[in-house]
Amino acid sequence: LCVEKIYKPQDMFDLVNVKDGYRYYTNDILSHNCAHVEGIDELWLGLWPTLSCLVGNTKVFTNKGIFAIEDFHKGRSIGEYFEIDGWQVYGKNGLEPLSHGYVSPESDTIKLTTKHGYAVEGTLKHPLWVLDAAGGSMKQIQHIKSGDYLRIQVGMNCYGDQKLNPDLAYTLGGYSAEGCIKKRKRNRSGRVEYCGIQITNSDSEFRDVYLNRAKHTIFGKNFHAYGKHNLTLYSVAVVKKLQNLGLNINELSYNKTVPKIIWTTTKQTQQNYLSGLFDGDGTAYKGIAKIELTSEQMIKDVQLLLLNMGFHPNVNKKIARSKLTNTKSARTTWVLEIPKSESMKFSKEIGFRIQRKQKQMLSVENRKDSDLNRCPILPISKPLNETFYRDWETDRKSTRLNSSHLKLS
Repeated sequence: LCVEKIYKPQDMFDLVNVKDGYRYYTNDILSHNCAHVEGIDELWLGLWPTLSCLVGNTKVFTNKGIFAIEDFHKGRSIGEYFEIDGWQVYGKNGLEPLSHGYVSPESDTIKLTTKHGYAVEGTLKHPLWVLDAAGGSMKQIQHIKSGDYLRIQVGMNCYGDQKLNPDLAYTLGGYSAEGCIKKRKRNRSGRVEYCGIQITNSDSEFRDVYLNRAKHTIFGKNFHAYGKHNLTLYSVAVVKKLQNLGLNINELSYNKTVPKIIWTTTKQTQQNYLSGLFDGDGTAYKGIAKIELTSEQMIKDVQLLLLNMGFHPNVNKKIARSKLTNTKSARTTWVLEIPKSESMKFSKEIGFRIQRKQKQMLSVENRKDSDLNRCPILPISKPLNETFYRDWETDRKSTRLNSSHLKLS
């Protein structure tokens, strides 16, 4: 278990169903609203501050797509308890109605990270679902320790209704992988102006989307090739269009995030976005799809998008080293890997448009491999494991489960 205590001042947020009191998923980890947890009920609307909430960038899964928990609390004051109407949040029993929100004062938090890179940050008393011999129960974050197992939900299929042109979604993914915003300084005023975008990639199939298709279906402007690697389009209007899609033009490679609009789009749009991302910065080898980025947040965002679709991606930290001096490089990289057992699913639902990468993904389709039939590891608990393995054997051909318990490292 990687336990990191966070001391920076930050407001905390919670979502509540007053009528039923339900468990809901935060970053795909089963959580609980703090209004209905035995032993701390008296804190709710009684003593202030509330001690059980989550940080603002925590993602929740709803009937309208995936949102940061702070999106429900914009314009609200600390201590405010307010009604929320027309929303459902994905919980232990599927989508459940949401009734209220609450903004807590600043509080210290603890961040938990599992062996496979899933993470959640909350106050010391925020409860999470932990597997035990009886099947599972809620435990406050401060009492969770190394060796515990958290419940991770997979395949919620929570999407929005916004739909982007397939090539636009693909080029957004490509930009997230290989792009940057060009800027220039006006001589007279000295004002810095964002004037265009640049894509750096040498693969002809990847470049073709920008050189030959983007003008007609997306931007209305031509990209120009400079050498074998750089593609550049100069247009202030195009930059503004990308901003309107939720792209943060001030982000650099090490702090990029998934554009905001992607979280509330259809499944097909997200698939096209991920295809562009993996074509740009991903690799495929013997059925394993992998992407390596310097932005930890981007990797975490992609992990959640894939989990929502039913994948089980692993995330690991990689300390980059210089090949010349064998010293640590300036940037740590983060690696997300799709297991070989899901190579066919990845190829069919997302896939690479770059054919040599797609062929590598399909190279294990008719070959048996230990990874294709691997069994998830669970702690020893005879009644629970007998049930789990019986259910797993029934669904062994697909090796996909609706949910899994992943051990904290």
